[in-house]
Amino acid sequence: MAAGHVLAVEEAATQLLVSLGMRRSEAVRALLPLTRQVLDNFEGLGPRAAWTGPLSRGDFKVVQVHLEALQELPQEFGNVYAALSRLSARVLAQDTAGILAKLEKSSVEEKPKAKATGGNA
Repeated sequence: MAAGHVLAVEEAATQLLVSLGMRRSEAVRALLPLTRQVLDNFEGLGPRAAWTGPLSRGDFKVVQVHLEALQELPQEFGNVYAALSRLSARVLAQDTAGILAKLEKSSVEEKPKAKATGGNA
């Protein structure tokens, strides 16, 4: 989970940036410092203090916009984003039940499935 899945998430993020017009090398250079910083913060500050992103701030509107944008990609991208949002709430949030309820209310749980396509984004 901590190695293979992190790699899958990094590659998915890279493919997403490439699909938006970045060169692969630029996408990797943009993502690696973010990932390294989060891991350094996890080690030095602990998981809750290292948690970043819209869900950590309670910005459910941004989470919803992300899910809508991911519908343009293969179905797994949106599915993983929604699943990781729920997992983040479960293992990082102070108020797990509250965050999970807000995620469900903001339709993170029930987004329509995008058409799955094969290959790389």
